[in-house]
Amino acid sequence: KGTEGEMQAAVQQTYFDMTDEALKAFPEAEMIIWPETALADYLDLDYLSKPRQMELRNKILNWNRAVVTGAYSRTINTTDVYNAIFTFNHRGELAASAYKKSQLL
Repeated sequence: KGTEGEMQAAVQQTYFDMTDEALKAFPEAEMIIWPETALADYLDLDYLSKPRQMELRNKILNWNRAVVTGAYSRTINTTDVYNAIFTFNHRGELAASAYKKSQLL
């Protein structure tokens, strides 16, 4: 049992490892798509300079492919947290605003 940060890092590393393996098997892939809430981190622009988010952006640069992933969204100085979809271009930059889910089913 680890801290929340250790668990988040372990989950992120698992996605990195699975993606590395998939890209070896399918090098022609043009985009990487991870599931809803794949990363239990905030990926909004205000959070992208944090260590795990920087690690994600560096991996995206290395993969040289767009990434669509589910994660949490939160505006700084609010308590509102959303389940959201984030799209990164192949340079690790947010390609669009997050789509924030408003109704949980």
